[in-house]
Amino acid sequence: MSNDNAFTKGLFLAYDKLQLLQDRLITTMSLNDSEKVEAAYYKSLQVHESAEELALITRNLPVLTGRFEAETDVKKTIKKTVPIEIGYTKEGWFSVRLFSLLPRKEHGGVNYLRSSLYPAMKEFFHKKPPVRYNDCIVIYRHVYAKDMPRRKKRDYDNIEINQLMDIVALYVLHDDGPEFCNVFHCAAEGNKNRCEIYVVPRGDFIWWLDSEEKMPEEGVKLYSDSC
Repeated sequence: MSNDNAFTKGLFLAYDKLQLLQDRLITTMSLNDSEKVEAAYYKSLQVHESAEELALITRNLPVLTGRFEAETDVKKTIKKTVPIEIGYTKEGWFSVRLFSLLPRKEHGGVNYLRSSLYPAMKEFFHKKPPVRYNDCIVIYRHVYAKDMPRRKKRDYDNIEINQLMDIVALYVLHDDGPEFCNVFHCAAEGNKNRCEIYVVPRGDFIWWLDSEEKMPEEGVKLYSDSC
């Protein structure tokens, strides 16, 4: 298949996904206008699903043109439009700050975050010494905007973390098995929705729990190197 054909097919696929997104969005708006809040909520999840699928397809379009610089340009765009902060807290704990909530397991969407986190981690650790925790707690702190309805907050066992965990493990863990780490979830209120990931030595976990109550709404400051 030539690059021209691949690009053309990609455009048509993106157009079909755009139409589906538009249809679902119009339906959601109609349900909301009719004050069918519960139905509007579940339809809005389909809107989210379609938007994630469309984003993944359109992200690949420039590469399908065959241009040599396409992949580099796409990475620059991802960095600009999907901000991710990576670094260490003042206590020396490794942390990743994602400026969105993690998706529900049944609705997908994690591929978009995964394809953003991997290059961000690769860039952060470029020319940096490797970090390997072998007895730690991986903490997922789900920060919800203060005005977010309670019913839209997610059960911990319904949040997709596996693919993101693989990337975190690749760069900072010996392994993500239970003999090397445990996983802890908690929730907090903040100025915007986001997910914060911390990798904390087991002996520091109580210290982290105490500091979590004092974390600012915008998140703690992260440093490029461990203090």
